[in-house]
This record gives sequence, C-alpha cells and structure tokens, in this order.
Amino acid sequence: MKFKGLLSVSLTLCLLVAGCSFGGNNEQAFDTEETTALKVMYYDEQSFFREYGNLFSMKYPNVEIEIISNQSIYSQEDKDPEEAYLELIEQEKPDVIFSYSDQYKNLIQEGMLQELDPLVERDEYSLESYHQGVLSYIKDMGDGRLFGLSPSFYSDAVYYNKDLFDTYGVEYPQDGMTWDELFQLAQRFPTDGSDADRIYGLYLEQLEYGGLMSLIIQIGSTENLSFLDVDNQKVTLNTPSWKDMFDKALQVYRSGALYKAPEQQGEGAMDYTSYIQSNAFLSGRAALTINGYYYVNQLEEMVQYGGEELEEFEWDIVSAPVNSQDLQSSSGVSISEIFSVNSQAENPDAAWELIKFINGEEIAKVLSRSSYNLLTRSGFTEEENGKNMNAFYQVNPSNVSMYEGYENLPEMFYPEFQSIMEEETQAIVNDDKTIDEGLLSMETRSQEALQRALDAEDSKNSGVAGEAANDPSDGAADSSSAGSESTEAETE
Repeated sequence: MKFKGLLSVSLTLCLLVAGCSFGGNNEQAFDTEETTALKVMYYDEQSFFREYGNLFSMKYPNVEIEIISNQSIYSQEDKDPEEAYLELIEQEKPDVIFSYSDQYKNLIQEGMLQELDPLVERDEYSLESYHQGVLSYIKDMGDGRLFGLSPSFYSDAVYYNKDLFDTYGVEYPQDGMTWDELFQLAQRFPTDGSDADRIYGLYLEQLEYGGLMSLIIQIGSTENLSFLDVDNQKVTLNTPSWKDMFDKALQVYRSGALYKAPEQQGEGAMDYTSYIQSNAFLSGRAALTINGYYYVNQLEEMVQYGGEELEEFEWDIVSAPVNSQDLQSSSGVSISEIFSVNSQAENPDAAWELIKFINGEEIAKVLSRSSYNLLTRSGFTEEENGKNMNAFYQVNPSNVSMYEGYENLPEMFYPEFQSIMEEETQAIVNDDKTIDEGLLSMETRSQEALQRALDAEDSKNSGVAGEAANDPSDGAADSSSAGSESTEAETE
C-alpha cells in the first residue's frame, strides 16, 4: 500500500533533480533580502509543510512561515465553531486565511478578504489551465469577484467494468449522464441468480451505511433540491420534486439492479482484504459504481490485496451524474480548501506569493506524481493506463447547495430530523406507507421537531440574556430592586 506520509521525502529529492526544480533561472516574482514573517492559517503545521510549505521554503528560504492551527475552533463547547473561527482570525491575524466554502462566503461578507483580481492582472498570473468550473464557482461566491483560490477539488465519477458491459452487450456509459440515464443503464443487466453469485448493474457503497435515504439525498442534491426553507423555518419535503426523487430511487431499488449488502454478522473492524472482497465492484460483481478519485488507487490494489479468488478486469470512468436541467453541473463536484489574503494582512505581498505558488503550475507538476487529490490545474493529473481521467474535469461544481443556511437552525434539530427521514423511508420501502403518505408524515413530524428545537433555543437564549441582565458586573451598582429594574429597562 502507498502511504502519503512518505511523500515529503520523495518530493524533496525530486526537487534536487535537474528536471524537477523550482525557479531554475533564479528569477522570482517575489524577492526580498530581508527575512519576511508570514502567518498562515491551516489544519496544522505538519500537514501544511508536507503539502506545500517545504516546497515553498525551498524556493523562498527568506520567508519564515508560522502556522496558525484552526482546530481549536471545534473544541470550544460554549461557542459556535464559526464564531470561534472569526475570533481566531481577529486574534491571530494570519496573512493567509484557509477556509471552507461556507466560511469563505462569510469572510467575503464580513470584508475580511482582499480581492485577488487586481493582483492576478498586475502579475499576469495565468489561470488558463485552472479548472474553469471551479474558478467560476469560487467567483460566484464573491458575486463575480475573486477572493481566493483552491489548489485541489473533489469529484465523483462513474466507474464501470468494461468486461461486464462487453459480456452482456451493453453500450458503455457516457460523460454527462443524468441519474435517470444511469439507472436505465444499470437495469440493462440480468437480475437472475443467487445473491452470492449473480452480478449487479449498480453498486453504491453508501447504501451499506446510509440505506436508501442516502441515495435519495444524493439524487436530490444533484437536482438542487433542499429539505428546508431556512428563511421561513419550514420543512419542504412533501413536494412533487421530492416525490419524484423517492419514486426514482424506489424503482431502481426494487428492480434488482441495485446491490444490497447483506446484514453484517458480528462486530469488529474489517481488514483491507475483506473490504475489497465485500465491495461488489472491486470484486467484479457490479457493472457500475460511483466514487471519488482515490478509488483509482483501490482498483490498482484490488488484485494485490484482494486475495487469489479476485481476477483483474478492464475498467474506465465517465463523469459524475449531472443535473437534468444543467448538464454541466453536479453536486458530486466540490472544493474543500480555499486560500485567501487577509484584508488586514501585515505582509500581503508574501501572502499572495504563497497563494500563487500553492495554486501554480510548477507545484502541480510535482503534486501530480504523488497527491491523492485532484488538482485544479488541469493537465497534470496522471494518466492511469489510458483511463479517461479527464472525466473528473468534465462537469462543474453546482452553485446551489442542499445545505445552504442550515447552520442558522438549531443544531439539536438535525439528529431527530435524520431519524425521522430514515424511519419514514423504511416504511415506504416496506410498503407500510405510500410515497405520498410517507412524505406527508415525514414533513409533519420534522416540522414539529424543528419547532421544538427552535423553542428550546429561544428558551436557552432567554435564560442567558436574563442571567446577563441580573449580573451586577454588567449593570449599575444600585442595591435597590427598583433601581436595578430601572437600569435594565434603560439599557434595553
């Protein structure tokens, strides 16, 4: 097996080889004779230097990088992570800010990021080889302006077993298929034979732990549906659109084309060999599956680690299922990390130079040989024995998120909401309820749960406000009850 922890050594050695060096002509866009201190927000110091810092320091040894870890925001029980995140930035003042998509949008709204368009133009920083769909997605979050760049992205793809398609005379899948087209293709394969021996049209790993509801959510997300109207605090599940999603999923589920994992017997962690053997696609028993870029590595290892009974097969990939109304976008494509310049950066030029480096072509050439991530610089992802790696770049991230604004509702609501959805979905699968009955019950019960959560949060907030109002340290030092009430009234 390949371990990412070994990569930093090989990358350093690579840079010492003539054909793999940075700045071979000794011309650098950013240069200073004095030592420059640069504060960078990231997960932790080790991972940053392994991914980017060691390479940057080799090119710019006069820049001293200090890492501000963002992990502390998740350990403050009395504070919302997003609130703690903004406070951390205010306190530490990193020059380079690392963010996720939702944080990035909030930072733009708070005026905490420097616009990069003027810097791109000033330095003639080429973005031609940058994934244009990802670039548009990042700009859309900034109302058409660029405030950050992401060196990598995530994309699902449809993997298919070419041998099974050839055996049963089914035409290969194509880039840009909708879920409907994928389901129709999966149902072209035979459904006879015992569960232990037969082949399946489609294997979806998430069904093993998320049930049919996980597939329904995946389809709905691709079609830009949402469970909730956050602004009006309403559950929106009992709709024609969601009924259509349930109907699609239920049809393929009952057709026999979809692999259904047997119930797990016993407990304990599964070793890698057992995992490969239990995976219907890796073991050659399913014609189609959907997974990320990392799955390429598992396909390469399946024979080596899967045991003697597994046989290698020919496979290839096409792009992730797309939105039926927008054949260029998919919820299966997303970005996870964005680097931006703090609008209050003490060293904005050095910060921008680091961001250019992290997102540049020269580091992409190196990372393409070792990274398990898809690089936003196209043309550098390694070809895998003639496989259609371009499939990962064929569709764009959807600019509509199923979970938009969900952080504005009480966190206590979501576990109960998930439990209700799973219960009602299982009732539909068992024919205890029709889709219409299940969706109505799902929406009614979920709305009641949401209201309970909202009431509980209001009560909690009222209690906190009352304690603050009665705290002597926050009010006038008046010993009389009437004086205290008067002061509180005036303050309010």
